[in-house]
Amino acid sequence: MGLSQLLFVVAGLVLGIFVPKITVPPTVSSGRIVDLLFTAGVTVISLITVIYSLLFVVVQWVGSAFSLRLGLFRDDPIVWRAFAYSIGVFVFCFTAAFAIGNRKTVSVAVPVLALLLVLAALVFMRTLQTRALVSMLLAPNLDAITEHGREILDGLYLQPAASAS
Repeated sequence: MGLSQLLFVVAGLVLGIFVPKITVPPTVSSGRIVDLLFTAGVTVISLITVIYSLLFVVVQWVGSAFSLRLGLFRDDPIVWRAFAYSIGVFVFCFTAAFAIGNRKTVSVAVPVLALLLVLAALVFMRTLQTRALVSMLLAPNLDAITEHGREILDGLYLQPAASAS
């Protein structure tokens, strides 16, 4: 969990420092891009807040019934990777905005990359929201628990039982 968050933060920091240094035309006024980057960063953090608030509702809903569903959802890698990615996008947006500084113009690559990163964050959050809502349903969770039980039994009993003749 912590390693993925660290990797995304470092990636956001590195991209935020070096992408604004690209001088490939076309260029746009940097003032608007800085505003766009700050807005995109705050939007991603707001999105994280809303989605994870919904996840806490799911945790309370699932935790109120005696069930293994909470463990299945907690262990789902999308929960932690979506958070780490979103934090990385936030770090990129703010680092890039500060790296642009007082420049007059900046390459259009900066806002295009920011837009693509924010759109990917939206896809991550939508996937996370869908998984959270599915974790509240009984049938998909029973299938997942059954499959996990079969994996355990297959690992435990490597040879078929001898027939009693």
